[in-house]
Amino acid sequence: MKKIQIAALASALVFGLVGLAQEPSLPKEAPKGDVAKKGEAGVLSVEQLPKMLEAMGYEVRVEGEEGKTQWAWVKVTREELGGTFEVSIALSPNKKKIWAHLYMANLTDEHLSNAKGLAKLLELNATEGPNHFRIDAKTKQLYLSRCCDNAGMTPANLKENLENLINGAVRTKDAWNVSKWKAE
Repeated sequence: MKKIQIAALASALVFGLVGLAQEPSLPKEAPKGDVAKKGEAGVLSVEQLPKMLEAMGYEVRVEGEEGKTQWAWVKVTREELGGTFEVSIALSPNKKKIWAHLYMANLTDEHLSNAKGLAKLLELNATEGPNHFRIDAKTKQLYLSRCCDNAGMTPANLKENLENLINGAVRTKDAWNVSKWKAE
């Protein structure tokens, strides 16, 4: 029975939020113009997102093929999280959402069989939303993620979403710090 509970919790973390970030169709045209100018709101393109982040003062590196999903990696320093780390940011395939992911930990089989630790993360998903914990099915890495609308995006709105993600990581660090999880 315990193995079934653990498997159910792990499955919920890995697959529970997959449908939330998907949108039904691709736009017919990419937005035109530079919406990264101060005070303007719009829908960011793949090319405009890293430009806006750089204009906001972040150190940015971009990965991915041009014209397809590209990840902008933003360096952020927060002493409460142990120094400098990177937040990965990308547009959804249809450009309607912006996703941000903050790496938390590599999960071993021992971590994945820890029902109490995984249950705590699921509980926090209910209180930390729109931040949510997720496990990458392939790499078994734990992330704190956030999704926001791309429409009407301004530098201030993007910064607020990034800060909310980072502050969520600070608030929940005792829950995702797997070195503090007790063996079951």
